[in-house]
Amino acid sequence: MLLTTLLLSTGPLLARAFTPRGATHLPRQDTGVIEPTTLYTFNVGTGAINCTNTGGLVSKSPTNGGNDTTTLITFTYPPESAGKSCTLQFFLAGPDVTLDGTGQIDVFSSLAPAPGCTDTWPPGNGRNIQLGRWNVETSEYATWDCYLTEPTTCAAPGTVEAYEYVGVGDYDLVQWGDASSAPFGVETWISYS
Repeated sequence: MLLTTLLLSTGPLLARAFTPRGATHLPRQDTGVIEPTTLYTFNVGTGAINCTNTGGLVSKSPTNGGNDTTTLITFTYPPESAGKSCTLQFFLAGPDVTLDGTGQIDVFSSLAPAPGCTDTWPPGNGRNIQLGRWNVETSEYATWDCYLTEPTTCAAPGTVEAYEYVGVGDYDLVQWGDASSAPFGVETWISYS
């Protein structure tokens, strides 16, 4: 369950329809899609990495005793993305999603992909550089509020990039995916064209 299939398309004639759960419209048909390779949740208070997730969770609250939760996620670039432009995307929809609080997610690069399940420290989350902030709404594509607002050159094929999705403000709750969903809820992906 932790490894997912990369859904790829190389052009309009080879395009494969990809619809985020609950979407009312499709991304461009000539856009390739890179689904997450891994998705874990991280407890900021205990250092625990949970790798038995069926979805993502970004949770921040002043009443949780410092046990905020972030999502650690990785993507592996396929040969088809070589020389193309990539965009990290997020779309929250479906019966198994929750959105409350600020409705924002800070996106950070990670120093390395999470190694797997742990009950406590180390290795931690490996949070590195803030890449931007998403404004999240249900049944809409998240919009970039700052920084990573334009497509960038895709990483070389075979490159594994790791990210951390972090709550914003005093109270934030964004949750997606469950066992009946597609892998990881497919609410987040990298598109390339």
